[in-house]
Amino acid sequence: SSGINAEYGDAAETAYKENFEAQVAEWANSMGDSLLGDLACMAMDRFSSADDIQAFINEHLTDDVVADANAAAGEAQALAQQRCEEGCTSTTASFLEGIFKHMNGGACR
Repeated sequence: SSGINAEYGDAAETAYKENFEAQVAEWANSMGDSLLGDLACMAMDRFSSADDIQAFINEHLTDDVVADANAAAGEAQALAQQRCEEGCTSTTASFLEGIFKHMNGGACR
């Protein structure tokens, strides 16, 4: 199983380097000193292979982080269920529609 995962990882890395790496670098450089541009450049400097990404994840994805994420997901699910039971979904939908309209130049679609 890990051999298959390694093969997919190698194929994905090769495909990225051959097809997208130059485009990503060009995009990051075109963003100048913006937050997104800086983040993209930092990621490209730090991660040069799939192994680099896996090592980073393994280093930072501790049992405590997983437990916190699971707890947050459980709380979010409970809150969503409570909102549904209280009939407040239309209020939430209206609020989110307003945000999306604003982000999309006044149009929701």
